[in-house]
Amino acid sequence: MKKNILSLLILLILLIVLFLLWQQGRSHKQKARLIKHTFSYDANRYPEPIRSLAVAGDFNHWNRRSAIPLNDQDGDGIWQATVSLEPGWHEYRFLLNGSRWLRDFANPVYGGRFSNSRVYVDRVPYPQWVDSKPANGSWLYRAPDSLRLFFNRRLVGVGSRLKHLLFFDGAPTSFTVRDSVLISALPSVNDGEHLWRVLLVNAAGDTVCDKSGIFFVNLHNQPPVANAGYLQFNRIAETVRLNGGLSYDPDFEPLTKFRWRQIAGPQKIALKNRHTPFAEFTAAKSGVYTFRLTVTDSLGLTDSDLTRVVVLKSKPDSTQFTFQSSAVPFAVKKAALAGEFNQWNKSRLLLRTNPDSSQWRIRVYLAPGQYEYKFVLNDSLWLPDPANSFRIADGWQGFNSVIRIPSQDPARPELDRARISERGDQIIVPVNIPKDEDARLRWFSEPHNPDGKFSFTGDRFTFYRANPQGVYFFYALNERNGRYSQPLTIMVRHFARTEIVDFSAAPSWPDTSVVYEVYLRTFSRTGDLQGLMRKLPYLKKLGVNTLWLMPIYEGPTRHGYAPTDLFAVEKDYGTLSDYRRLIRAAHRNGMKIIFDFVANHLSDQHRFVRAAADNLKSPLRRWFYWQPDGRWGYHNDWDTLVNLNYHTPAVRHRILEAARFWIGLGVDGFRCDVAWAVPHDFWKDFRREIKKIDPNILLIDEVLPRQPAFHHDQFDMSYDTDFYGTLLDVMAGKKPVSAFPYNLDKTAFNYPAQTKNLRYLENHDLERFIKRFGPQKTELAAAILFTIPGTPLIYQGQEFAALQMRPAFPVIPDQNWFDFYQSLIKFRKAHPELTLGTMTTLSAGNGLWRFERSLGEQKTRVIVN
Repeated sequence: MKKNILSLLILLILLIVLFLLWQQGRSHKQKARLIKHTFSYDANRYPEPIRSLAVAGDFNHWNRRSAIPLNDQDGDGIWQATVSLEPGWHEYRFLLNGSRWLRDFANPVYGGRFSNSRVYVDRVPYPQWVDSKPANGSWLYRAPDSLRLFFNRRLVGVGSRLKHLLFFDGAPTSFTVRDSVLISALPSVNDGEHLWRVLLVNAAGDTVCDKSGIFFVNLHNQPPVANAGYLQFNRIAETVRLNGGLSYDPDFEPLTKFRWRQIAGPQKIALKNRHTPFAEFTAAKSGVYTFRLTVTDSLGLTDSDLTRVVVLKSKPDSTQFTFQSSAVPFAVKKAALAGEFNQWNKSRLLLRTNPDSSQWRIRVYLAPGQYEYKFVLNDSLWLPDPANSFRIADGWQGFNSVIRIPSQDPARPELDRARISERGDQIIVPVNIPKDEDARLRWFSEPHNPDGKFSFTGDRFTFYRANPQGVYFFYALNERNGRYSQPLTIMVRHFARTEIVDFSAAPSWPDTSVVYEVYLRTFSRTGDLQGLMRKLPYLKKLGVNTLWLMPIYEGPTRHGYAPTDLFAVEKDYGTLSDYRRLIRAAHRNGMKIIFDFVANHLSDQHRFVRAAADNLKSPLRRWFYWQPDGRWGYHNDWDTLVNLNYHTPAVRHRILEAARFWIGLGVDGFRCDVAWAVPHDFWKDFRREIKKIDPNILLIDEVLPRQPAFHHDQFDMSYDTDFYGTLLDVMAGKKPVSAFPYNLDKTAFNYPAQTKNLRYLENHDLERFIKRFGPQKTELAAAILFTIPGTPLIYQGQEFAALQMRPAFPVIPDQNWFDFYQSLIKFRKAHPELTLGTMTTLSAGNGLWRFERSLGEQKTRVIVN
């Protein structure tokens, strides 16, 4: 027995020795295979402050702690680190100051889900693309006879055999190789965009070069189309921005010249930037000014258009804030005003004092609205206004003062739909003027209206059925003692039938909607559009009737907010046909579809971005913003999302084309991502173009925090960030329950009456509410959400108490939470006063809030404590 044990022990020791020898040999082989590669970062080119700089990637499993530090040993600003890497492709990024991930912008090769920089490591230096003819992103006005691709090394005889593959417009094409140039004879090419792609594959089967490019051909040039913009209303001394942003070229070629000229007006105007799409001026006299815009394309063809600007007399109102030094027991050396009107900045609005007086003063021009504010004394003490008793808890164990500034202008006239009448071939459209307004009505017609017959008399205008088909705009303003109301814009859609629309009004269907936000990848077992179709019965059972799908664009990311094609569906999700079928199926089930629309940026992997980065002379460069160091413009740390340049009319035209495309597929609305970063004048045009197609398309902005300015003939609905912030503060005990009615009343005062409010506990950008506050407070918050005015939102997984941000559906969801949300939705639908009725606060104090929703005789009372 002992002999057997000894034999087994000797055998085990032998095996261990052999294993260690094998491991040592394997390690030596691996080390022999490793290749040294130097990563380099030029701090002179990218002058961010550097405390530390490292590189991380797939070679260290993206571990921050084991990131390889770079050093600037000789102080020349070039930071470097040499790393031993396995042969093949590697993805990497620089880690700046231990927290910020940076792409290597000196390396033009990038890709993958996160658009990381990529490098191919081998002992053999492989050829890389350096240029092409036609140049990437260029426009041609004669047909090219060949495509030439230039590389930095010979394409043959590079130490290992390379396989060359070339595709033109998606199809393989023949070519010849001459030294470092790959040449392909092109067949007859049509007008439009053309795409090429070249791949170099080594003997190991690795693609060592994958490069694509585009060029545009315009052999049959058409004249451009000038658009000088819609009629504008401004006031004396305001800066007027003329808007030629809707001008475009039918050939998709660049517009090369813009020229604005004044045609008429009560005074001669000095135009600034008159050779750009967006000239500016200020007027000292009221009246109607007329301007002509002439645009020119690359071959010298031109077009012109007229617009008008109505400059109204201005009586700006200012508000005086005062502070008495005697209100505090110390010397006041400096006083400032900070509030919601200046983003709580304590440096912008400084009060002045008379040396002989203890009173500090400042006069500020504020738009009508309700604002919270404080005084800041000696740069350190934040103090509510001692002279103002209207205060609200600030969430920091203190109070903000509140000032409410009513409008001094006349009320806007309202379209009186009930009194619209017909007389023969005439349609008579009246408007209402508030009875207590001693005002005079002024009418204006849009210069871009089709040639037709219409007349204005007092409080009505007459439209004739014999007018040419098209969309017409008319404007009505109240004038009282030199002050003017906001304009009422009436849209007439005159086709097979004639539709009269208050252009500023939002669709009514969101009033009875419950929105459900869907993340397709995890919503169903298959994670695609067909999977969502199969789960429509589940959503119908829950009770929701509007589906907001996170972006379905083709693109590299999982979240979808980085489109590489504004007109295509992500392949993982399906096809355009699948999307059409989904919309039809949703409509059959009484559901609307909201499209998540990206207008601020494109993915850095979009072919237009790559072409603009490759070719400094490409007209596509003007599609994007560029920093002085050569990097493209982006917000926050979103370096893979390239900001579009809305000073370029072609960008505006492209984005509008995309919106029209998705409307054509049947979508019911757009949730516009990062709307805060896109100019207001574009959103005004966007609304015009969308509502001309269908006034019932819902427009939702993502503006964080929300702003009233985006609801002046721009968006119908916005995220109610004010309600969400109040909800968090009340649930966290930072504010009393009376903050709810205060917030809702403030929203009603600050926003136009037609504004719709999207209210929520969570969405894809926010922490799960139940994770933060627990089940009891989540139930309370949900009950508030479904009984106050506004459109409630449920984010995927909220109905089964998910804790993950983008959860996969469990096999057996939490039925209790599903039943809870289902019952809230049923209750809301069963009581029209909760969706269409008014709200009255009955009491708010001592930890108790009582309110009533009413619609005629139907009433529901709610108690929150």
